[in-house]
Amino acid sequence: MFVRSELRAVKQDVVLKMVSALPNYGSCPLVHYYDDCTDIIDINLIDAVKQIVRVNHKSTFTIIPAESNTPFMHPYQNNISCKPNYTDTSLVLNSVKINSNEVKVILEQDMTGNFLKSKFKIPLGDKHSYKIEIDVTKTYSLLEDNLIMYINGYIQHNLKVQMFLQGISVKFIECGTLGSFKTINDRDGFLEKHYTGILYKRQGYIAYLNIE
Repeated sequence: MFVRSELRAVKQDVVLKMVSALPNYGSCPLVHYYDDCTDIIDINLIDAVKQIVRVNHKSTFTIIPAESNTPFMHPYQNNISCKPNYTDTSLVLNSVKINSNEVKVILEQDMTGNFLKSKFKIPLGDKHSYKIEIDVTKTYSLLEDNLIMYINGYIQHNLKVQMFLQGISVKFIECGTLGSFKTINDRDGFLEKHYTGILYKRQGYIAYLNIE
């Protein structure tokens, strides 16, 4: 299982302590590894006073199952930090595709405490590999939640991240990785990072968002 979540604003020294505490590696019996993951994240500031952003997040990756003849459900979950009953916080699931074919999944959402929790499961069958595409749109306030965080739940090979930014700046922090993300492009309104090689469990990245 992989987790994508926006967490509450924290000081950068706290973030660095989080990163240093992450090397707890391991594998999952259902998935052998992920291959060639691409995150395309479009972040738009839509309300400067409330610091509300709209984030369109498209993820593409290939799952190599541990056993190709064993059906299983692949989980997805996302947590957005927010005030209780905060109406400006939402997650909309636009589409899920398996090998270019759109599939229907059941999105479950629960706003309890200080989080909007969203999750669903993708049914996988008897293939040797599955190309997964997930497209979601999230809306929330940076006053409550100014981190985009990707923490790997399995072994993963290669990761590309593209961030399109309107009214927002970003600080990209490597999260427990053995190697480094290579900066492919870093210009006004756009950031692209590539990680070539193996990412282990609990490795990934943190993107720290600020209004320009």
